[in-house]
Amino acid sequence: MLHQNVDHNLIDKIIISHFHSDHLAGLPSLLTQMIIAKRRKAIEIYTHKSLLKTLIRFLESSFLFIDKYDFEIKITGFENDKEINLSDELKFISKQNSHITNKRNVDIKDLEFMSVSFFVQGK
Repeated sequence: MLHQNVDHNLIDKIIISHFHSDHLAGLPSLLTQMIIAKRRKAIEIYTHKSLLKTLIRFLESSFLFIDKYDFEIKITGFENDKEINLSDELKFISKQNSHITNKRNVDIKDLEFMSVSFFVQGK
């Protein structure tokens, strides 16, 4: 995004499908860039409800405390097969997929494994 000169203020919502590092590891850097750029507009982050605690712990371990900045970071958990309205013109429904099925037998306390695909609908 930095190489493409994407304006961080154009990003209103982030949807996380699963916690593989290539899908999640850039989030602390993105939020840090927003903080440095003195963002004021709220941002919403969506992930499956079973991953909320893990996401918050991940951000906190990156020294990002969502209630300490000049813009609101709202983290919302969604459930599979239920419609989420992102705006009047955009919505999605998540469906669990088998992408990380092989991780479900890993025994790590308080760590959930969930991966979803999205059906996105716009007007």
